[in-house]
Amino acid sequence: MAALYPEFDVHLTDSGTSALRLALEYALGALRERSVMPPLVAVPAYACPDIATAVIGAGGRIVLYDTDPSTLTPDWDSARTAMSAGARVLVVAHLFGRIVDLAPATELASEFGALVIEDAAQHAGGTVHGIRGGAQATLGVLSFGRGKGLNAGGGGALLTRSGVLPAIPEASPSSGLRHLVQAALSEALSHPLLFAIPARVPAFGVGATTFSAPHASAGIPATVAALLIEALRREPTELRQRRERERRMLERLIESKRPEVQLPSHSEGS
Repeated sequence: MAALYPEFDVHLTDSGTSALRLALEYALGALRERSVMPPLVAVPAYACPDIATAVIGAGGRIVLYDTDPSTLTPDWDSARTAMSAGARVLVVAHLFGRIVDLAPATELASEFGALVIEDAAQHAGGTVHGIRGGAQATLGVLSFGRGKGLNAGGGGALLTRSGVLPAIPEASPSSGLRHLVQAALSEALSHPLLFAIPARVPAFGVGATTFSAPHASAGIPATVAALLIEALRREPTELRQRRERERRMLERLIESKRPEVQLPSHSEGS
């Protein structure tokens, strides 16, 4: 990870949510030192609910801004409204692996004396202007959970530019075992022939969007770190395969000529 992000300190955590919470605690702490209150955080209204979990856990208050459905990037006019309402931390998320160019976010934050956090949890290995997802801001957040671009079955990372952060408690041995079992089950049951099994069990909550209460952040379990090493090794191949699948799916959608299906007009990153 340090080789991928040479300009950053890499802090490995037990989840992307924990990484985002640490980033928010750092950002809100910096604002308190400048006597900037209240702790309002601008976040996309369309995003993973774990963003709300991280904001609440860090002691922040949420201000929502819109996402442009035609590009999956922030609606910058809406983001400006959120900043005008008093938000001094701006969280920008890359949705579905499509990387947002953070230049407008940096300019907007500079105007209001705010801090930008790049939520690259859904980043899938791409770049924008040659910069890898997660490396455009002072604070970047990555996730390695199930379904993410780098899938290690769990874990995350906070990227900081010479930022001083509190020590992250080590993960418990039981959490490492739990992540390993979850990763093994997810890998096995994600096969198309077997996916119908968990999808039909309501207790598994497949496809459900749920809010999780905040929990204390911890370091990455050793078992997840081992899986992350393998995920990093496979990343170039999986990225090529993912782009090919996207190309085929887009071709089929275009050929279907279904007017109710709207495709994003472009991707700022690659």
